[in-house]
Amino acid sequence: MSGALGAFITVAKQDTAAALRRARAERLRNRSHFLAWTARYAPDGQVVAIAREALAASAQDADPFWNVALAAAPLRALIERGHGDECERALPPVLARAEEITHSLCRMDAHARLLSAVLTAPTARAAVIPGLLRAARAASSWKVPRCLADASVMVASIAPGEAAPLLAALADGRHKRQAERLIAAGDAASIPTFFW
Repeated sequence: MSGALGAFITVAKQDTAAALRRARAERLRNRSHFLAWTARYAPDGQVVAIAREALAASAQDADPFWNVALAAAPLRALIERGHGDECERALPPVLARAEEITHSLCRMDAHARLLSAVLTAPTARAAVIPGLLRAARAASSWKVPRCLADASVMVASIAPGEAAPLLAALADGRHKRQAERLIAAGDAASIPTFFW
């Protein structure tokens, strides 16, 4: 975590109004990210409105990858603050924009970020997995098996039965064996997440 982000989080934990002023003064990508952090620590009655503002800022990004990747943070903030229903309502347009990412590897990475963000929300998680699988099948990179293995372990840590399609998409080899070992051991802690 950068020093600037750490300093901002300190403000967001103590003073929502000051955090909002600062977040709104930032350039677009930082604005979306800082607003998501503000939503995470805002009073209950302000969480949804601030998260919506963060989602609107992310949707303005001209880069299709960042447009989606930045949306992961406010989606996660909504879930963490107990607004899973709002996350589910906000997710479909984000997923639609994810499908517009032309480079399959970037599309896979964007879906992986979304999966990490919505992991604990069953309906949202189920909505993200098919896009991740489609993007992984279309991509040709050494990152594909690592991404699918990490995703399968993360999903298995929350909902073991839902990891099967991700594991099935993995070719036999080192990544699949490692994922199966980690799932059997219940060790999702070793898998990186993309959010904060």
